[in-house]
Amino acid sequence: MGLRFSNRVLINIMNLTWKINSLKSKPDDGAVIEASWQLTAVEGEAVKTQYGKSAFQVNSSDPSFIPYSDLTEEKVLQWVWDSMDKDEVESDLGNKLNRQPKYNIGKPF
Repeated sequence: MGLRFSNRVLINIMNLTWKINSLKSKPDDGAVIEASWQLTAVEGEAVKTQYGKSAFQVNSSDPSFIPYSDLTEEKVLQWVWDSMDKDEVESDLGNKLNRQPKYNIGKPF
């Protein structure tokens, strides 16, 4: 009697998570002039994180100005994405993640 192994296909989907770590704002009007952000890519057991900063030109007299206390992470992330090529940043991090060495984890028994 022999052992039979079935063919298994494991598909890992890369998950990307954007996060705002901190904001730099003017003390007089609370205008945000810089956001520190991180992008984390996870695929299976592999994790890769990229950090960055985005600068903003803000005029507190502009009708679209959002007071500091009314900001949300989603809004600031949109500013960050508008200041860069988001798809390129995500693709670059995904490529770095895929170049990481992959290891088998487990036991042969």
